[in-house]
Amino acid sequence: KESTGEFENFKRMLPMAAELGASLFRVQQGGPNGFLAQDYHYRKAAYFIDRCAEEAEAYGIRVALEIHNQSILETTDDCKRLLQYIRQDNVGFIHDAGNMYITDTDYGRESVLQLGSRLLHVHVKDELRIAEAGAAGSFNNLTRHGEEA
Repeated sequence: KESTGEFENFKRMLPMAAELGASLFRVQQGGPNGFLAQDYHYRKAAYFIDRCAEEAEAYGIRVALEIHNQSILETTDDCKRLLQYIRQDNVGFIHDAGNMYITDTDYGRESVLQLGSRLLHVHVKDELRIAEAGAAGSFNNLTRHGEEA
């Protein structure tokens, strides 16, 4: 089932983003984790993203999808997989090295280059794996290695 409420919110906020001079609009691509996602999940996400991109194009805005743990885009390979189903040219990616560190995937130079012209923004933050859960500022996350702190 399509989340029409989210799409309506997106359309409502686009004119405001344009008025503020935004060139990018981040859209959540949803889940499950990339390592669990099937083609169905990528096709469903692409359908919604293409609709957003069509609306955004009228405002000269590009749709940005963040590489994020616990979403279908956890790696650059996941991004390439989704692009197979994306029709719009104004869709690209936010390379997030911190999230890629969490998912234990390459977040270095090669991963940046793999995104090519679809790289729209780079997001960097501090992350550190810890030995046991519960430390201040820590969180648990499902990764391809299981539940991690």
